[in-house]
Amino acid sequence: MVTSDINQTNKIRAKLEEIFGFDLRSLALFRIGLALVIIADLVIRFGDIKAHYSDYGVLPSTALINEFLKPWYWSIHLLSGEPFVQSLLFGFALLFAFLLLIGYRTTLASIACWAMIVSLHNRNPTLIFAGDDALRAIAFWAMFLPLGAVYSFDSALNTSSKPLPKRIVSGATVGLIIQLCFIYMFSAWFKHQSPLWSEEGSAVYYALSFDQYGTWFGQFLLQLKPLLKTMTFGALWFEWLGALLLFIPWKNSFFRGVAITSFISLHISFGLSFTIGVFPALCIAVWLAFVPSIVWEFLYKKTYSREIAGLIINYDK
Repeated sequence: MVTSDINQTNKIRAKLEEIFGFDLRSLALFRIGLALVIIADLVIRFGDIKAHYSDYGVLPSTALINEFLKPWYWSIHLLSGEPFVQSLLFGFALLFAFLLLIGYRTTLASIACWAMIVSLHNRNPTLIFAGDDALRAIAFWAMFLPLGAVYSFDSALNTSSKPLPKRIVSGATVGLIIQLCFIYMFSAWFKHQSPLWSEEGSAVYYALSFDQYGTWFGQFLLQLKPLLKTMTFGALWFEWLGALLLFIPWKNSFFRGVAITSFISLHISFGLSFTIGVFPALCIAVWLAFVPSIVWEFLYKKTYSREIAGLIINYDK
């Protein structure tokens, strides 16, 4: 009876690790994607550094502090309103993002990236939209994940003989999964309040008709009027239910793969149809963290060779 109970407990534990765990190689892929998104966002913002982040622009620091900055909000960018100082801070942020990209002092780099993102967003909160909120949330959980365990300078410099596990499960992995579900479900809840989404099914049509955000591909989709209603309801209900595929205990790797493929395709379509900054790229980067171990094992078998693994030298007596 005791042995049976232990076996049952081990099965439950293994299943929970399968659902809430991440492959270290997938986390490395997520690290690279997240760093590239942060770099791209900084480069885009740098073009308007004087207009948006200096005292010579639309929101001087005194006006921010007196009118807009909420209690307990902080910003390193308030040290000075001079464009030169702001440029230096952007430079430091880019440096930290680059260190995260190559995986050098990864934990410190991820903490610094999160701090600089929060500081930048608080410097001009009038520019913030949903994608920026998602970036801060994702960067927060990234601080507690072993992003530099593999495929990084940290792993190359690691002299420890202790082998690393292929997968990791922790409070941070659980937090990242729940955070991702919240992003989609709260987005669906917010959309559900509008009859354009929940009743008429015309939200996609009106969104594509908004010239400020629509792209050439969006204009092409706008011609497919019979499909737009289906696309509206499909996107809404997929945001409600799609992330729940991650929690299916039976053949979890298969359903996780379906979720990854579906959501990445969804965000590619968003990026092609609307001008919404780095948000689609950010979401794609996050979904890369969920790539199951079976994919990496398949790629390893396909690419393995003696040339890659190294030659084995046999010495005769």
